[in-house]
Amino acid sequence: MNVIKYSWFAVLPILFLMACESKTQETQQEDSLQINDPTGLQMINAALEKNPNNPDLYYTRGEYFYQAEGFDEAILDFNKAIQLDSFQTRYWHGLANTYMDYYREKQALQTMQMASFLFPDSIYTQLKLAETYLILKDHTEALNVVSKVKNFNPNNDEVHYLAGLIFADNQELDMAITNMQTCVELNPSHIEAWFELGNLWSQKEQGNDPVLYYNNALRIDSTYLEALFAKARTLYNQGKYAECLDTYYTMGRMYPTDESSFYNAGLVLIALEDYDAAWEKFNFCVELNPVLVQAYYNRGYCDLQRGNLESGRADLEQALRFDPDYEKAKVLLSEIQ
Repeated sequence: MNVIKYSWFAVLPILFLMACESKTQETQQEDSLQINDPTGLQMINAALEKNPNNPDLYYTRGEYFYQAEGFDEAILDFNKAIQLDSFQTRYWHGLANTYMDYYREKQALQTMQMASFLFPDSIYTQLKLAETYLILKDHTEALNVVSKVKNFNPNNDEVHYLAGLIFADNQELDMAITNMQTCVELNPSHIEAWFELGNLWSQKEQGNDPVLYYNNALRIDSTYLEALFAKARTLYNQGKYAECLDTYYTMGRMYPTDESSFYNAGLVLIALEDYDAAWEKFNFCVELNPVLVQAYYNRGYCDLQRGNLESGRADLEQALRFDPDYEKAKVLLSEIQ
């Protein structure tokens, strides 16, 4: 049977990204509370009954509510902690974080403006104010704050990193690269800056190879999933399919129950017209995630390319059962009716 070259298959997507974060000492202090046990709240409440004027207990309960997305309760507790002791930066930061996650950006900004006034020498507080302006897309004010911090702390890598993010968000790529490069010169272990440099050079589409920067990030942490995905995507766009596949296979070994690397490897194999190997990847995706519509579609596409019309049709029909509006499956199915 002649193999039919069906026209519909997806470009290389990134299905799932797992964010990696690094924290300064101040943020580590703020995020130290990890409560998964409801008895934790009972213990805090019992402590507050004995010490009703202890601001740290209100802050701790505020963190508990914040992590549980009980934002109204968190706001009350953070405000109570501030009322009892307004000179603790983490109280203000907790309140600002809650307002921001509660989509009350104006209150978040007002909170950080007050914190900035109270703690002019706290680099982290000033940078958090700049970050708040960045989230609100006020690049001018964000850069004003960062510039002031730079004047007094020119060798602080985080200042240059945040400046780079602000310039990048404002599409000033050259200035963003300059600041990110300064950041990694000051701190060669700043993994996020290496990653962002890769993204920036990728956006410029000419000049330095983004893969070099992603590799620098991966030398610091070989499991940095965002960098692995970005590296694989870049290699794919560069036509370096073998290296792209190696990267996805590396991810598959690291995260054997995450279907995204196997799915994307399947798409690369489709581009290489290795439909047998691609079918194996999509089949494994279906085993890992039986409701992944795209995996059924692509497994069916591979079967059609291999001349297995009945199994290919069955997978396309299964994809449409999960998603009746999946247009590509409809079109491909109509071609084999």
